[in-house]
Amino acid sequence: MINLSKKQTGGIIAVIAILLIVFLSLLKSNSDLKNGLICSLGTQVPGYDMTKCPAHNGQDSWLFVANFSAAILMLAVGLYLIVADHFNRVKALEPSFKPVNISLLGDDEKMVYNRLKDNKGSLFQSKLVAETGLGKVTVTRILDSLEQKGILERKRRGMTNIVVLK
Repeated sequence: MINLSKKQTGGIIAVIAILLIVFLSLLKSNSDLKNGLICSLGTQVPGYDMTKCPAHNGQDSWLFVANFSAAILMLAVGLYLIVADHFNRVKALEPSFKPVNISLLGDDEKMVYNRLKDNKGSLFQSKLVAETGLGKVTVTRILDSLEQKGILERKRRGMTNIVVLK
């Protein structure tokens, strides 16, 4: 048994749907040509009533609509399968952090925690000082407290620290 990924299966379905749409388009244009020929021949007969023309009875049109609808639905499913993995990967790349009981934190600690969380879990300490409006010493003390609680860690990067949520 062949084991195909969703992306490969979607590609196969999409290609088949496109081929089906092309085939149906050719079939429809051929049908229209035949119907046009029948109508033009009917107009040459004196007393011919166009309402009785077999090309105008509309029996084929609902078949074409149904088949085109099925092919377009098939194409949509194929395209979804092709891109579904991409959306799952993007969702998987979103950072997840250690659960924290925010109610146990002080107001400034909550502000720093939320600022870090809003910035995908990491921020330079100097940027954190600028964004919170708190002083350097205050931010350092807050970070010390949060680090002791196991909520974040600081990593040295040159002349500054990068603060990362755990």
